[in-house]
Amino acid sequence: MYTIGADLGATKLAMALVSENGEVMRETWVPHRIRTSQDLLATFELAAEALLLAPMLNSGEIRALGVSCAGWINPERTILVGSAILGLESVPLTELLSVRFPNATVVLQNDGDATLWGEYVAGAASGAKGALLFTLGSGVGGSIMVDGRLLKGANGFATELGHMPVAVPPGLECACGSIGCLETVAGGRSLERTASNLQATATSPWLAAQPLGVTAREMGEAAEIGDQAAVDAFKKAAIALADAIAMLIPVVDPDVVVIGGSVAEGVGHLVLPTVREHLNEVAFLRSRRGIPSIVQAELGPKAAVIGAADFARRVRRQRMPQ
Repeated sequence: MYTIGADLGATKLAMALVSENGEVMRETWVPHRIRTSQDLLATFELAAEALLLAPMLNSGEIRALGVSCAGWINPERTILVGSAILGLESVPLTELLSVRFPNATVVLQNDGDATLWGEYVAGAASGAKGALLFTLGSGVGGSIMVDGRLLKGANGFATELGHMPVAVPPGLECACGSIGCLETVAGGRSLERTASNLQATATSPWLAAQPLGVTAREMGEAAEIGDQAAVDAFKKAAIALADAIAMLIPVVDPDVVVIGGSVAEGVGHLVLPTVREHLNEVAFLRSRRGIPSIVQAELGPKAAVIGAADFARRVRRQRMPQ
């Protein structure tokens, strides 16, 4: 039995053929400008063609398709309820994809859940009973696993960790409409705004000397050479992230906290030590249990396709007659 994992992002679709043990056997990605359900199906067609899947599809060898998607998924994991990043609402994705993958069990997952599941089966959260995932990308995403199960909530919308309120009022307004969300302090867009401000005001001499359009990466370079304003900016983001983790540890009691996403891949070494240091100062954690392992994600962008594929394979097995 072969399984496909797919990760539908803002501008591209990544797709891979994934083995039983989580190995990516072959992979591809195609750019997209999805605006309609028809666009979405056509994009999956292009990716399947690029992976040379036609013989397997025609013979029925593809038995499961897991799709990771940035957005809200219904509890049955069949409908993309909404995705601001894609501009889509109420898309019956499993029904659409079953037309092209007729013999496959199609399962949708939020991208944070798929990423944590990938790290659980083949990466940094391997062997954990409980885990937290924070993805630092353009915004902040995440997922929670308790006793080997992903937390979904009554409507399937649980674990919007980027929207935990962590900033001291007045805080900044978040894209969700709330004030002081974690995303407004530790997300990539927030760090980019901070870098631009440090550049424009010459608060950071190193950034002020760079061409316009600095990002978190350039701010990381400034911090590496000891630019105090840049160091302080990352410390503020790390403390906000640690505050969010500290709120969840007494609730979830995780073995491990995984920090992933494109921002973490670039500047995680500037953030994680402060996160650990700040958590060690929290009285409850210090006196009751100590802090869990705070680690960087291992699988990078492959985590979501590996996790989506594995989860879909497991769902198919559960549905098979005994």
